[in-house]
Amino acid sequence: MDMAEESTGISAVSIVRDMRTDQLNILWIVTLVGAGIIAWLSLLLVGEDMSQLGSILKPTLVLVIGSLATRGLLKRDLYQLSAWAFLLSHVLSVALFMASPIEVVADTAPFMFPMLISLAGLILTPVASVILFAISVLAIVATPWLLQGELLITPLRMGAITLSLVGTVLAVLTAGELYSVAAWSLVGYTKARERAEELRQSREALKRSLKVQEELNRRLRETNEELKIARAAADEANRLKGQFLANMSHELRTPLNVIMGFSETILNYPEMYDGVRLPEPYYQDMQQIFNSGQHLLHLINDILDLSRVEAGKLDLRLEEVDLKPIFEGTMSILIGLTKDKPIELIKDWPDDLPTVYADAVRIRQVIINLFSNAAKFTQEGHIALRARYDDKHVVVSVEDTGIGIAPEHHEAIFEEFRQVARYTGGQRNVGSGLGLTISKRLIDLQEGRIWVESELGKGATFHFELWRYDAWVAEHPEPQEHDKLRQVAPEHQREQT
Repeated sequence: MDMAEESTGISAVSIVRDMRTDQLNILWIVTLVGAGIIAWLSLLLVGEDMSQLGSILKPTLVLVIGSLATRGLLKRDLYQLSAWAFLLSHVLSVALFMASPIEVVADTAPFMFPMLISLAGLILTPVASVILFAISVLAIVATPWLLQGELLITPLRMGAITLSLVGTVLAVLTAGELYSVAAWSLVGYTKARERAEELRQSREALKRSLKVQEELNRRLRETNEELKIARAAADEANRLKGQFLANMSHELRTPLNVIMGFSETILNYPEMYDGVRLPEPYYQDMQQIFNSGQHLLHLINDILDLSRVEAGKLDLRLEEVDLKPIFEGTMSILIGLTKDKPIELIKDWPDDLPTVYADAVRIRQVIINLFSNAAKFTQEGHIALRARYDDKHVVVSVEDTGIGIAPEHHEAIFEEFRQVARYTGGQRNVGSGLGLTISKRLIDLQEGRIWVESELGKGATFHFELWRYDAWVAEHPEPQEHDKLRQVAPEHQREQT
């Protein structure tokens, strides 16, 4: 038995046996019915001559007894015994027919043996066909000897023996073919069953996959809804934060302007007080009040600019801008920031510097922020304002020889309220931590970029890149919002649109 037979629990032998059992069940029923028909015809043919009736009823009774015995043995699952009971009852019945005084019956009875031998091959094995052939030959030869005391081999009986031999050969071949058909059927059945099992498992796996997919889709929908709600809440919180900062900045600037106005008047305009100047001790305190007010105003302005950007209320006038006048103006401011330090100011830009597509006021603000940081962290050496250009962009650089910035802090310095602690002259320089953040936002809104190149102790160079005006127009041939006022939306609003 091979692996396929082991997995299904059946074999070619069991299939053949089942087929033979079904055949034997049909045969004993047919034999029983045939015996009844023979008995009925015998009564009709014999008529009043009852002397010949017994020679016909005896073999018929043997067939009935053999059929009933076959049925009983099959119910007890004794197949081999039932098959031999069926065959031997038929052999005995034929032998009794051969002993019949009716000559026609006696001469034709031996021709039943080839059919019995063929049946033996169908319901038993090829060996059983050979055994039954031997029994059939013995019955054909021995019956006349038992009845007449002599061996009588007639041509009819030789023909019966010959047909029995042919039947034996056919039965052997048929039995072998039956096993081949059974084995082929078994292989086909096994493959069909395996295929059916594979299909069943595939359906089950597909059902499980569909359930998992449905669950994942449901979770994804829930997650998307939660993210949508969270993003809306974050956007609203960001908008309210920007609005709050803007309102608070305005509210703080009003009293601060009053404080700075009066302190500046007291310091610089004694004629407003009948020419009476403050005593020196009071003058120093008032100067500290004025300086602190300026510092606070600078912080408020930074917060206000940042809140405007985040709230989408920062107006940009993007137009064609000549950078050289802006450079000259900011250099004059840098002179005031470094007047007490041994710092050389360097101007380095070409005369044919092309115009850019930008907001002039915001570009000036960015350069001043970068200058202020350079002056704050540079005690000696130089601060340079440089500009270079290529086919599409103009790159503006502010270079200093200050204390520098470690590479791991290059990204952090552009984040909100993030400061890298730097010291000059033993005194820590502090600020709002918003100057570079605002500068980056302003450059980003003008579709440029800003970055830093620096090492600790070797100074820093801040670069920002702007579009050349002619390159911008060439890249955007469709109608643009050139040279007009534009309100720039915050980053999260621009992403949504």
